Order: sequence, then C-alpha cells, then structure tokens
Amino acid sequence: MIRRIRWPGWVLIILIALTIFFISGGSVGSSTQTVSTVKKEADHELKEMVLHDKQFLVQKDSEVVNSLDPNEKYIALTFDDGPNSNVTPQVLEALAEHDAKATFFMLGSQATANPSMAKEIAMAGHEIGNHTNSHQNLVKLDTYDIDEEISESARNIEEASGQYPTMTRPPYGIFDERVEETATALGNSLILWSVDSLDWKTRNAKKIKEEILNSITPGAIVLMHDIHQETADALPELLTALINEGYHFVTVSEILSLPVDVGAGPYYKVKY
Repeated sequence: MIRRIRWPGWVLIILIALTIFFISGGSVGSSTQTVSTVKKEADHELKEMVLHDKQFLVQKDSEVVNSLDPNEKYIALTFDDGPNSNVTPQVLEALAEHDAKATFFMLGSQATANPSMAKEIAMAGHEIGNHTNSHQNLVKLDTYDIDEEISESARNIEEASGQYPTMTRPPYGIFDERVEETATALGNSLILWSVDSLDWKTRNAKKIKEEILNSITPGAIVLMHDIHQETADALPELLTALINEGYHFVTVSEILSLPVDVGAGPYYKVKY
C-alpha cells in the first residue's frame, strides 16, 4: 500500500522557492536568504490565521452574550455537586426537552469519577463551573489547601470535560477574604445564588418546584443539585411552569452580562 505524505504548507513553499532558485542559477547565499524569508512569511501568515480564528471565536461568544434583551425575563439554573451517573442524565434530558441551558458547578472528584457525563454536559452546550474538589468548608482550611481544593478541581474538570472553569462556587456558600483572593488569583469569579430550591433539605419534588416558583424573579440564579432524584423529578414541570411565566434560561455568565438593575442578586461576583 502506498502511503501519501501530507507536507506542511510552508515546506511546499520552500521547495518551490528552491526549485526557482536552482532554475535561475542563484547563489547559495541568496538561496538561504530566500528560504528563510519564505519560511518567515509562511509562519507569519499561519499565525495571522490562528489569531483571526481566536478573535472570531471571542467575537462570536461576545455576540451571544450581548444578544440578550434586557427587557426579557432571564434566569440562570445551576446544579451543584455532580456529575452523578444516575441523576445528571435525567437533568440533561429535561433541559434538552425544554431547550434550556444551565450552569453545572462540578466537584472535581465527581468529574474524575464520571468523565463521560462531564463531557456530555459540555457537549450539550452547558456552562461548567468549579465547586472545589471535595466539598470542604474552605474557611476552615489553610490558604495552601484552599488553593489546592480549587486548582486541583479545575484540573480534574478540564481533563474530564474539556472545559476549564472560570467560576467557583464555594461549598455551602461560605467564603472569606482568603477564599476570594485565592479564586481571583486563579482567574475565577466567586458565584453564589439568589434563589435556593432547598432540594438538599426537603427532598420533595413538589416542594422544590413550589420553592422556586414562589421565589423566582428576573435575573435570578437558582441553586439546585444534580445528585438528588427529587430534583430531577421536579424539573420537567418546573421548566414548563417557568416558560409559561415568560422566563428564558441562560448561563450564569450570560446573567452577569445583563445590566445590574435587571438582576435580582444577591449573587456574588469577584471582579478582577
């Protein structure tokens, strides 16, 4: 079997330049200069193409965020502590059926334990945040361990999902100045919530739905957990009810792009 070799573009350019050089009877010195110049030009063109592609992606992402109409009703659904091999697939199915995007604050340890599920979340177009590696109360740790909890989790999440998280939600919503400074140094925003579904407390699908519907306002960030079966059970009817009330589902990043007076708060974001 004959194997076809695919040469890089700049190599082909150099070969053409050499051919022209020998046909024209040039000197060795001039050929070296020609080859060097051609390669530099080829490399420059390649870099320009890469930079253009990156710039296009940045502009494309900005257009998505900036396309939100401040006159509409937006909320961000968030799910903590996953991914879970049993509950998360049900959550993803309900979100897909209602054309809803959400933000998943993953535990790094859970992402490592369920890499295919972490990848599926990312492939479905959802946003991924960091919920630390092992869900410890960060204020009880020393500064080194705080850094390890956040940074190790970020590495595990990126390895599993392909997304590097740029937002951290501290376990239990508890943080201090050291947690804030550590997250900021790692390029992360701290994100809390404005509506607590209390799914972790009630473990009742009907109460979860009622708690959210009674508390929801435009710009809200809703706290849920994709580790409780009752949360998955509540989601289909909850999403339908919210849609009927005129709400649109977006990611946390998109919510934070809206004017301040649109958001309900008191979610928290570190500015760096």
